[in-house]
Amino acid sequence: MMTLDTFENTKRTVTLQNVDSSVLQDLVNFMYSGEISITSANVQSLLVAADMMQSFYSIKHHPTFDFKFKLDYYKLLVTENNEIYLLGGIFYDDYHFESGGGVAKADVFVYSQQNNRWQDCAPMDIPKCAFGACYFEGKIFAFGGYTFYPGHPPLDNVAVYDTSLDVWGDCDSMPIGIAHQATTVFRNSAFLFGGIDADGQCLNTILQYHFEQDRWSLVSAEMPVPRSEASAFVNDNCIIILGGSNNTGGIASVSVFNVDRLRWSYAADFPEQRKFTSICQGDGCLYVCGGVRQSSARPGLLRASRRVEMKDLYKYDLVQDEWTKVIRLVEHGSSFSCIYASVNCKFLKESEKEAYAVESS
Repeated sequence: MMTLDTFENTKRTVTLQNVDSSVLQDLVNFMYSGEISITSANVQSLLVAADMMQSFYSIKHHPTFDFKFKLDYYKLLVTENNEIYLLGGIFYDDYHFESGGGVAKADVFVYSQQNNRWQDCAPMDIPKCAFGACYFEGKIFAFGGYTFYPGHPPLDNVAVYDTSLDVWGDCDSMPIGIAHQATTVFRNSAFLFGGIDADGQCLNTILQYHFEQDRWSLVSAEMPVPRSEASAFVNDNCIIILGGSNNTGGIASVSVFNVDRLRWSYAADFPEQRKFTSICQGDGCLYVCGGVRQSSARPGLLRASRRVEMKDLYKYDLVQDEWTKVIRLVEHGSSFSCIYASVNCKFLKESEKEAYAVESS
C-alpha cells in the first residue's frame, strides 16, 4: 500500500471490503499524484472506501475550527488564487438563547493549504452576520448585514478588505440598510438582489455598486418576486438567482436576469422548496448542498409543522437546464454557505478538533 508520502508502508494496513477494482485504481493513483477524478458514477464508492481508510494516517479530514458553538450566517469567498476566506457570522447559541439577541463576529480567516490551517486575518471594523459579500480584484467587499441579531435593524455600512495588505476600510454606504441579500460581481460592478429591510420585509429591489466610482445606483428592473436568503451567480451575460424565501415561505423557482436587456426569465425549478441552501458554482454547473425544508403537518394530525435539515447534494447543469441529485447524504452538509475551489489534496492533514466543516470541491 502506498501513502501520500510516496513510500510503501508495510507496518500499517487497512482492509477494503466490497470495493470495485476501478475505484481501488483511482485511490492508488490518488496516493501517488494527489489527484482524483470524482464523477456521479464513482462518488458513492469513493466515499465508502475513503471512510474505511480514515485510520490510515495519510488520509485525513479537512482542518477544522475550534469553535465552541455552531457558527451561522457567515460568508465564504474564494479568490482567483484559490484562497478561501471566512468572514463574520454569529454563534447559534448567542442569537437563540440570549435575551435581546446576540452580537455578530468580526473575525476573518484565510485557509492555507500548505500550512494546513486557518490563519487569522485583520478583523472587520464592524461585526457582521447575514451580510452580502463578494471578491473583486484583490479586495473583499462586505455589504450591510447585522451587528446585533435578531430584533435589530440591518446596517447600511460597506466595508472593504485589501487581501494583500490585510487592512480594512470603508466605502460609500448603501442607500438603505439590508441583510440576507444575494450578492455577485458582474463585469465591474457588484449586484445586490433583494434582502430584508429594517421593517423585516423582503425586498424585490436590485442595487448596483460601481467599484471604480465608489457609488450606488438603483437598477430599474425589479425582481419577479421579493426574495431574501438567496444566492446569485453569473452565467455569460446573465445573473441566476436561486434559493431563499420571502414572507410566504421558501422559493423553488430559479430566476435569470439579463443585465444588458434588464429582463427576467425562468430556468428549471429546484425540485423542492428550501431555505438557507448552500450553493456554489463550478465546472459549468451549480451545486446545492443541504438546506432547510418546512415539513407540513398532515390534515387531522395534532403535530405541528417542523423544520427538516437536508443533507443531500444537487447539481444544476447550466447548458441542459436540468437538476440531478448527486449525493444522497453529505456528512457535513451546511445550511448557510459552501464554496468551489481547487484544493491540492497533498496538503490535507488531520485535525483533532471538533468537526466544523467547510464544504469545497
